[in-house]
Amino acid sequence: MGSLKQKDSSYDGLKNRIIKKMRISETDADTLVQAHILKLRAERKLQQAQAKLSPEIQDEFSKTIEDGDVQEEIQRVVSELEREEEISNPNKRAAPKYFTVREVSKYKGITPQQVRRNCIAGKYKAEQVAGEHSSWRISSEQFESEEGFQDFLQERNKIAERTAQAAKMAIELWRDGRNGIPEKDLDDHEQ
Repeated sequence: MGSLKQKDSSYDGLKNRIIKKMRISETDADTLVQAHILKLRAERKLQQAQAKLSPEIQDEFSKTIEDGDVQEEIQRVVSELEREEEISNPNKRAAPKYFTVREVSKYKGITPQQVRRNCIAGKYKAEQVAGEHSSWRISSEQFESEEGFQDFLQERNKIAERTAQAAKMAIELWRDGRNGIPEKDLDDHEQ
């Protein structure tokens, strides 16, 4: 139990050091540290696997892996694994390209009017959809490095998922209700 806490504290210490030194968000630091750790672990596993092979087979493997066709196949496999990971972890989805005024208001904790004022003043990268009195599309990329953004995105995705489930249930209930109405009554009602 103690060693697990030590691992957590050393990981957090490393992450905090990266945050201070690079002046980046906690989310970005976490992503970079995790990616680097995975890279180092993969390199170690490769070295351990190769150490079990004869020098001739190691050379043959190096030549084979550098072949252009093999590299293309590796890229396809990596892409498939990444897609599967996105599907299995929907809370880790990428941000949409644009947010609405209401979404930015909720994320920033300010009123929709203040969000619109910030858009007009150029404080946010945003554009009006169809003219002077229309709604705003606010670029999401400007918020990605901010602390709390991933939490907001996860909550947004949960709400979207619940809304989609509710819509699906409503459609099923509507279909079930229509199925229970005699065809004659349905025709009279739709006219």
